[in-house]
Amino acid sequence: MRRNLNQMSFIVKKIRKYQGAGCLLYRISNKSKIEVFLGLRKYSPFKNYWSIPGGESNRSSAGKYNESQCQSALRETEEETGLKLEKSLENIKTTHLYIPGLFSYRTYIIHLKGNPNIFKNHEFSEIGWFEINNLPQPIHIGLKSAVNKINW
Repeated sequence: MRRNLNQMSFIVKKIRKYQGAGCLLYRISNKSKIEVFLGLRKYSPFKNYWSIPGGESNRSSAGKYNESQCQSALRETEEETGLKLEKSLENIKTTHLYIPGLFSYRTYIIHLKGNPNIFKNHEFSEIGWFEINNLPQPIHIGLKSAVNKINW
């Protein structure tokens, strides 16, 4: 029994609060189809899964988060795609994966007009635009609920 308690204590100490955000970018193609932008992750977590640009919010040296999820989404999207989005995503449709006190990840769903110039950074091994009904596999666990929120 004591051994199990020690193992549980070790596991609980390893768990740390996580706050992050990203942007599900979508456009209407020349064929009037909805396409989403995805990248194939090069690194853990979710290595070799198709995902959106996003990641963890910045922390201060004291370990506290010092940016909002909106700021995280804007920063991560610019870092991973080169796109500089609007300064506010507050009135944008979102999804939110949440475990009280432990985990919070917000996905901002953004409609881009035209054919934006996006670059591939070091975090993705591949990038592309994919029709909403023909997404590559495997996809990140939270992606499906965000894709379902895009207006058809």
